[in-house]
Amino acid sequence: MKCKRKTDGRKLDHKALESLRIHTVQRILDGESPEVLAEALGLNRATIYRWLNKYHLWWLGCTQGEAGAWATAEALAGADGLVVEDHP
Repeated sequence: MKCKRKTDGRKLDHKALESLRIHTVQRILDGESPEVLAEALGLNRATIYRWLNKYHLWWLGCTQGEAGAWATAEALAGADGLVVEDHP
């Protein structure tokens, strides 16, 4: 099956992608729609929701550490599909 999108987030370097993750999740927390952001950024909405879920899981278990630690490629590599309803 061939993808219809012409953009691909995998083409971004790690720092740019990490920054994109952080800013996207912040915009969602500020009230923007994940679906609208996914469309505007040319990303799959499941990707946006995966980032958001990883942020929630990080926040719930966070006692210390870097503010953007959840957004690194290493942290997302083990992201599972848990859905967390509450957020800060």
